[in-house]
Amino acid sequence: MDIRTTSLAILLGTGLAAAPATGSLDKRGVFRGKAGDMPFSVTLGVHSPSWALAELRTGTVKSTTIETNAVQGTLDMPSGCEGVLEFSTNRRLANGASRLLYDVRFSHRTEIKGAYISIYLPADTAQNRRLRLLPGKVSGVLPTDDAPCNLRASASATALELEDGQWLLFASETTDHIMVQNNRRWKGTEFEIRIRLLGGGDTAPGLSLTRDLVVKIVPESQLSAEVAALCETVEIDSGKPLAMLGADGTVSIHNAGKTLHTIGLAVHGQDWSYTGQAGTKVANN
Repeated sequence: MDIRTTSLAILLGTGLAAAPATGSLDKRGVFRGKAGDMPFSVTLGVHSPSWALAELRTGTVKSTTIETNAVQGTLDMPSGCEGVLEFSTNRRLANGASRLLYDVRFSHRTEIKGAYISIYLPADTAQNRRLRLLPGKVSGVLPTDDAPCNLRASASATALELEDGQWLLFASETTDHIMVQNNRRWKGTEFEIRIRLLGGGDTAPGLSLTRDLVVKIVPESQLSAEVAALCETVEIDSGKPLAMLGADGTVSIHNAGKTLHTIGLAVHGQDWSYTGQAGTKVANN
């Protein structure tokens, strides 16, 4: 069984002089919250290779466990894909904060465009507010019409401007691709912050993922410190060899900008026919 695991949690807390964010799980496993005057929802979604979408808010969901702080069930994969996405969403309360834990598992091998955690914001409320992708300098103001947001980066956090100098921070321990999409361009009414769980390619039966997201209201002056405290930082020593995992599962060894070795699996048949791992189409992240 091919298992890839990162950690995902959603923590809703308060910054200085900020009212606490509130929220609850619905029977589909969607977390619906509010921070000041800003409502938001957090959900899971999958795109097919043709961009057909299945997500918890609107897709075919069969919930097997529905409790106040936990929902388990299955989401039918989008049109053109096979199987279901098994999921569980757990909410934990501690010190006035909510912590959501997501765990997902694919039932079949099937090709997808990508799987995501999506944060939805009502466009009429969120428009004309600043949004930042952190760490880094990618930032912008959410448009008041159907113009593209042009906000995307390899990042571990995003923050939305609220009232009175406060910001709504969504931060993960994992750095991955984050993009902000204006769904008005497709006749929608929301902005979508899309955090990648799995990139395009084939899934595998039993492929399992968990992911971690922290949501807090903090003053703008504390954003950088909060992200540094919540998100894992990886430092690379350019003077030492570095091993990198390729999309095909091979491992390459680099040093000083040069590839020294590539390591992968290979099989010879009895007639010396050959097949190797390099270039193989596999589930990838």
